[in-house]
Amino acid sequence: MTGGCGSTGAAIRILIVDDIEAWHRIYSAVLRGLPDCQIVGYARDGEEAVRKSGELMPDVVLLDVGLGHRSQFEAAPQIAQVSPDSRILFLGLAAPSELNEIALAAGAHGYIWKRNVVLELGSALAIIAEGKPFLSRIDS
Repeated sequence: MTGGCGSTGAAIRILIVDDIEAWHRIYSAVLRGLPDCQIVGYARDGEEAVRKSGELMPDVVLLDVGLGHRSQFEAAPQIAQVSPDSRILFLGLAAPSELNEIALAAGAHGYIWKRNVVLELGSALAIIAEGKPFLSRIDS
């Protein structure tokens, strides 16, 4: 993946996965304010996320850790299988101290605490675009 949100490269293609519509709107609003970000689709659960990842081949999958039907821990490796170049960024309500390391162990490229999404999403996308992990701040 070249470029990144906040840089002057090719647009990062993003699939948003969350079962709550309000979060779709929040992520979309943040992403619209960042250069070089393109939302390519939305999904509401892990099963739909896997299917759409295979169809859309996004650069980044924003994956809510609180999905109902299929756990994100099941969906993440399946997304990696159907779209191997996609980077997975978990988002959740649990404090980073609880989920930062769990996210990486589950195959994600990072974790954003939802309370920090407005402050951290652009940075997180730029960092994971460089192939580095992103871990949400605890003190925000």
